[in-house]
Amino acid sequence: MKNIVNLFKMVQATRGITLIGWALRGISKDQQSNLAEHHYLVTFISWRLALLAKKSGGIIDVQKVLEISLIHDLGETLGGDIPMPYGRKFPKARELAKAYEEHNQMYITSLFDDEEPYVKELFEEANAQTTDEGLVAKIGDYLELYHYLFFLQKLSEKDITFIDVSLQGLSNKIHDKKTKLVIQNFLKNWKDEIIGKNVIDIISGE
Repeated sequence: MKNIVNLFKMVQATRGITLIGWALRGISKDQQSNLAEHHYLVTFISWRLALLAKKSGGIIDVQKVLEISLIHDLGETLGGDIPMPYGRKFPKARELAKAYEEHNQMYITSLFDDEEPYVKELFEEANAQTTDEGLVAKIGDYLELYHYLFFLQKLSEKDITFIDVSLQGLSNKIHDKKTKLVIQNFLKNWKDEIIGKNVIDIISGE
């Protein structure tokens, strides 16, 4: 338990770590999301998706989805985040940023003391996105980013195209058939509820 206080200090620091890519989208500093907000919202979305899958008979570890979501970007507390459009345009920059983030994860993992091997496994699942739990968490990650843009009414046509490609690609990789079916059905409905809608629709029910 020697490192638990330092771990809590590290997690608290996520309150002050902004997601820098949003500045290049013309989002003002006072509207930019921070890492703590992002982690919470990704975890909430992924939790709901995992529960939906499990209720429908899907084989998925809901707790592990929660845990991956809670820590997936924790390495960015020490640096490594780059704007998504920049990373897509320059794959080498994204590769280097990911390597930097994974190095940071090694240090953060050491703060978990006896749970270090398990937390290392969680980071590996978050990075690789090969297990169903890692895939559902990553889908939650992308969904949160787009809900953030939707909330600010800055969701562009390019964003919508990327939704089709990235989310469909991730859902196609899900191994468990029932989990895949639930997630893909959700994504079809989700797109219909996002495109052409306004934030006020949540209240009006339109």
